[in-house]
Order: sequence, then structure tokens, then C-alpha cells
Amino acid sequence: MNKAVLQIQELTKTFSLGETCLQVLKGINLTVSAGEIVAIVGPSGAGKSTLLNIAGGLLRPSSGSVRLSEQAVFTCSGERLSWIRNRLVGFVFQMHHLLPEFSAMENVAMPGRIAGQSRASANQRARDLLKQVGLEGRWKHRPGELSGGEQQRVAIARALFNQPGLLLADEPTGDLDGTTAREIFQLLMKFNRERGQTLVVVSHNPELAREADRVITLQDGRIV
Repeated sequence: MNKAVLQIQELTKTFSLGETCLQVLKGINLTVSAGEIVAIVGPSGAGKSTLLNIAGGLLRPSSGSVRLSEQAVFTCSGERLSWIRNRLVGFVFQMHHLLPEFSAMENVAMPGRIAGQSRASANQRARDLLKQVGLEGRWKHRPGELSGGEQQRVAIARALFNQPGLLLADEPTGDLDGTTAREIFQLLMKFNRERGQTLVVVSHNPELAREADRVITLQDGRIV
């Protein structure tokens, strides 16, 4: 049996809105094994993005625990948490979050530069990854010179730079047309097939979600 890359136990998250408390997640338990593709679906406001942000260490839970590749995420120091986010998990968001003043290569190389790699080494790996996502001739272009689908390919390459054990994708095709959305989803599937890349993806597209190994439905803060 493949080892667990992500383990979530009794996870809750409550937001305070003035005098009102809104409980978004209510006792979530989830284990994702290495090489698995898990799709998370559910209505708007069900807590899907909140769950993904906590799973990747971007948002602290109110209670419960998260382990990434056997590393306890929220019991470590801030410096260690930053290391976990940069090395053990990759993020792909709906809106790309690329830095507009940098080229595609420089955006992809950013995690390596943050980790202390030389510019030459990081740039070479960035070009290799851009080739793998079908953007070999576009590495000098800035985000504003790329289409939405091309920008998302850059974001995927950046997320894979440090060879994370887990890739978290929050509506990665939500801002794309149907044909481009399928191309992006197939690209994620390709990395899973060829590299065993573990993937947890939030999607509003039931057709694409059905291609995952498991589909988990979140409703009113609970897995149903």
C-alpha cells in the first residue's frame, strides 16, 4: 500500500465575523496516498478552498491536525512551516498568481531562488519544466503576453519546481474555456501517470472530477 502523503484528522475551522462565529469545517478526516488523484467537489461555500488552504499550511485550523509526508504541519516553528510549504507541497490557484514583471522562466524559478539555488541552476530547471508543460518557446514572455491557459501552465511548472510530494490545485480550470480546461486537467493527469505526482484538486466541473481516483463531496463543512 502506498504511504500517506496527506493525513487530516478531526479538522475544524471557525471564522469570527464580529459577534458571529461561522464554522466552515466540521470534523474533517481525510487520508491521501502517494500517487493518488483526489477531486473535491461541492456547492459554493461548502469549505473546499478552506480545506485546501489548511492542507497546504496556508491557513491554520481551529482544531485538528494535518500531516504532510509524516511532518506535523501546525506544531512546528514559523521557519519550519515555511520550509514545509516550499518543499513538500505545490500550489496551483485559479488566478495563477504570477508576478507580472517577471518572465515565465523567472516565475517558475522563484521557489528555487527562495530555497537558495543559484540563478543559473534555477533558471535551467525552470526552462526544463516549461518544456514539459508545452511552453518551450515561451520562457522569455511575461504573464501579460501569455493566454490564460499558458499562464496556468506556467503556474503548474512553478508548483512542481521543488518536486513536492503533493500538488494542491484550487479550481485550476475555473477561469478557462472548456477546451483549455480539459487540456490543463489532462496535463495534471499526465504528471500523475508519468511521475506518480499526488494531486488533490478542487473542481466545479463534475466531468473532469470524475477522472480522479476518488471524488469527495463536501457539503456544509462535512465530507458526505
